[in-house]
Amino acid sequence: MIIPLRCFSCGKVISNIWNDYIKEVQDEYNKLNKNLDRKYIVKDIGEKSIECKLLDKYGLDRYCCRRMIISHVDLCDKI
Repeated sequence: MIIPLRCFSCGKVISNIWNDYIKEVQDEYNKLNKNLDRKYIVKDIGEKSIECKLLDKYGLDRYCCRRMIISHVDLCDKI
């Protein structure tokens, strides 16, 4: 499936963020894995996840738009 152009609930354009979002999430997790010496990650209470920080950066404040980006599975590469 291709990322929908607009959010189903509010109609905000979200497709323009998809490629940059995926690239930055992968880069951040690669950095985290290189710097990680221990097996488990312990986060401080109140610390935001990588995904949350990036969604804030791109201006996706509504939970419906966040749902569209986070829950999307890109199947075009697998077909």
